[in-house]
Amino acid sequence: DTPGIVMEHMQASLLDVITLPFFKMVNKWDSALLSIASDVSKGMSNLHHLHGLYHRDLKPANILLDEHWTAKIADFGTALSSLKEDKTQEDLALQGTPPYMAPEIVRRTDYRGKPIDLWSFGVVAYACLGGHFPFAARSQPDLYRKILRGTYRLPEGCSSGAAALLQQCLVVDEARRITAPDLRRHPFVTAGLQNGQMAGGHV
Repeated sequence: DTPGIVMEHMQASLLDVITLPFFKMVNKWDSALLSIASDVSKGMSNLHHLHGLYHRDLKPANILLDEHWTAKIADFGTALSSLKEDKTQEDLALQGTPPYMAPEIVRRTDYRGKPIDLWSFGVVAYACLGGHFPFAARSQPDLYRKILRGTYRLPEGCSSGAAALLQQCLVVDEARRITAPDLRRHPFVTAGLQNGQMAGGHV
């Protein structure tokens, strides 16, 4: 017999959704992002504090959605244990997808780990709201320089709650970046809970 793994069926990735022509015509979709932000923040909190891991490649292709828009984090090929004290050169190599990389990844120096996922979440949220990346360039060196500077324009028409969320995620100083538990308590995210829009939030 050939061994196999039985996995939950998910309808699509977030990347599949945000590249649909319909969503390209929508200037903002805060209500949909509320549900996804709630789910992913819970998933990140579980990942960081229950499992002692950080993902390092959070992006729309790795956020899966079921028929109820419940979001779940997938693909842990680049995940690293937060309990690992001495990181190897391989651990500190560029990991992840360039537009979503945190400044500390780009610098290739030792880093705390968990804040990396919060930066990537901020880029994901920005891409959902604005339809493009907060940091974009014609070459990877130019992209990395923009990420290290950390300057960007807020997406046109995004709500004050969404803007506050982005400004707390996309902070170059990782010590000042929002944490996963604080993200779960953020007013923009809790609005999804109050509106009954949060379905799950699982790793």
